[in-house]
Amino acid sequence: QESEEEPADVDLAVKLAQESVDLDALGEAGLLLLQMRQGKPAAQVYSVALQLADPAQSLEYHLSILQCRASAYMMAGMFEEARNDLTRGLERADKLPQSHQNLSKRLGTLLVSQCGSLSEDQETKKKELVDEAIKIFSDVVEQHPQDEDSLHALSLAYIEDDQYDAALKTTSKLLDVHPGSAPGWAMAGECHQMLGHFQDAVSCYTSFLSTAGDYFRPSNGFAVAH
Repeated sequence: QESEEEPADVDLAVKLAQESVDLDALGEAGLLLLQMRQGKPAAQVYSVALQLADPAQSLEYHLSILQCRASAYMMAGMFEEARNDLTRGLERADKLPQSHQNLSKRLGTLLVSQCGSLSEDQETKKKELVDEAIKIFSDVVEQHPQDEDSLHALSLAYIEDDQYDAALKTTSKLLDVHPGSAPGWAMAGECHQMLGHFQDAVSCYTSFLSTAGDYFRPSNGFAVAH
């Protein structure tokens, strides 16, 4: 989520970036603005970079900037703009497997994030978004069955849709491949808890605590599981 406070030097940073023809400097400026939680200004900077980055010379680099701008739009809550960028990128990345995978994962993450912005009376829209995210992440996992980020994201999408059995199955696959994944143990605990498997939940949360210290996800759940 974008910061509500805009530092005084943000406008100056954007102005200087817009006058720049150095792609590396623009990339650093965009990253800095993202770290400051300034989504809209970061998107402005990446827009300048996109004008300078010739896709004919390096399509992969162009797509990486497009993905960065989508991330900036997402931070600013501009979900349609973010989706448009990612969709454009996917259309161009058919011969670049890694770029296609990265863009797909970002699109799935966008859809799940957008669910959090919807009101309670928009359940139909939320269901459509989650179903699409599950389809995207399932396709990525099918092609990259050991990819930790994709397994994690698919589990989260299932949890968002209250599909705890499916989430637990996916999380189990994640932990089989990456037994040291703290988020994986946290999600497994949450799934077991929601399914009424309280002792299993305690076991998973204990494993989580041994790998992640003060990570926040299981704190309330751990107490409930007891």
